[in-house]
Amino acid sequence: MDWNDLIAQQEPEKPKYTAKEKRGCIVLAVILLIVLLIAYKILHTPWMAATAFGAVFFLIGLRIARQTKADVKPQWRLPAALLIIGAVMLLTGLTALLSDGFGLRILPESEQFRHRFKSVAFILTGTGILAYMAAGLIHKKRWCRERVEALCTDLIRKRSRHTVYVPVYEYFSGGTTHQIRDSIAMNYANPKIGDTRVIYIDPQYHDEMLDPKRYFFFLLLPGVMALFLIGIGVWLWTV
Repeated sequence: MDWNDLIAQQEPEKPKYTAKEKRGCIVLAVILLIVLLIAYKILHTPWMAATAFGAVFFLIGLRIARQTKADVKPQWRLPAALLIIGAVMLLTGLTALLSDGFGLRILPESEQFRHRFKSVAFILTGTGILAYMAAGLIHKKRWCRERVEALCTDLIRKRSRHTVYVPVYEYFSGGTTHQIRDSIAMNYANPKIGDTRVIYIDPQYHDEMLDPKRYFFFLLLPGVMALFLIGIGVWLWTV
């Protein structure tokens, strides 16, 4: 029996899902339910759609703010923007719903106003997604500013709905060899073990990296989705 086998026997078995992962699943389930409510109600009750959109933005902003509070490199602009947009939409939607329920006339009741509100909801949602992506990219560009050639030493396999991989890189910077793991798990645009790839790293903390090829594909789908939502909003505004 070698040393690695002895360590493996002494280490306690890790739980299948941690408490943090369970909380994340609950938050994701709530967001998915809100999105389903949006899809069902948006063409019939724009105020309900506004409330749901506002709740989504507010929850995402609150979660990012909680993560940013303990971060060594905080970025407060994005969560602040999401919290403000979410609060405004949430309060507007709730105000309209309460006014309808109690027969009050707080907001305009014309069909044109409701039609414009649907359009603005789509445009704000798409813009919010683009703002989230832009803030993440700006943060990466700000800190990961040193270009290095890194060797892929491992591919960590993770199972979710599909099998995805997280590459581990080894690079030389500041007279020292460092090892870093990408924060993005994907099943495409991954290097093979032994491949050399150009990445950008944080020369100060060595805790963050940017793989341009993987990050492009990571942003591609949400970017197309955001532009699609903005397009729907513009179309609704013009018809």
